[in-house]
Amino acid sequence: MGSRPIVVIGDVGVGKTYFFENLFESLSSSDQANTYFLNINLGIKATLSFDIKSYVLGEVPRILKAKYDIDINTAAFANAIYHKDLLDFDATVNGALKESNPQQYSLDRAKFLSGKIDKKDMHLQASLGHLSRGRGKQIILVLDNADQRSFDVQQETFLIAQEFASSRNLSVFVALRPSTFYL
Repeated sequence: MGSRPIVVIGDVGVGKTYFFENLFESLSSSDQANTYFLNINLGIKATLSFDIKSYVLGEVPRILKAKYDIDINTAAFANAIYHKDLLDFDATVNGALKESNPQQYSLDRAKFLSGKIDKKDMHLQASLGHLSRGRGKQIILVLDNADQRSFDVQQETFLIAQEFASSRNLSVFVALRPSTFYL
């Protein structure tokens, strides 16, 4: 996995969506079983959203839950991805309550994890990192049909793709028009 998104450039209607659909289908059955394929179609969704970033931050967890039965906001999942942070928490003043006041410790620990989950961008990146490195899954994120949106939305979509790709936890594809992509 690279640290940059893979940009697929083409005019509207030349087959970029078809390419993305066949990308996953062309994988062997064992590779498909080991891959989370997250396709976000910005051409038919997100038009009513306040911004693309908020939409993507909500849509990736929704797809993971709907297609792969992975809920990144459960206590069990949060415990797994923040295991090291929880060990550090146990060394804090609140963590010291584990023996003397277990009920307060549990409340403080839950509040700590909730704070992690509430930082949606960081939590999503940590979740994808856990799925990729911890569970050994390949993740492919496609931000499709951004080229059918305004120049500003295309720019924001590219920046989102770049941030996801920089984590090296997943391969990111983004579709752009030749007229809006500049080297």
